[in-house]
Amino acid sequence: SSLCSGTMAKLDEESEELHQKFLEKDVDLPTFVQKYKKLRAAHHKCALLHLSGKASLR
Repeated sequence: SSLCSGTMAKLDEESEELHQKFLEKDVDLPTFVQKYKKLRAAHHKCALLHLSGKASLR
């Protein structure tokens, strides 16, 4: 679970960096959307795994 929270933090950081690049016009909209969706989907998958792991310990 700490592996997942570390991964989630890294994905959050990457999402934020990508967002910043988009705002600075270093990344175009189609590229931003594609990469951002992938990063957020991975983040949410990890969050769900993290939560399901906690639930199974109860």
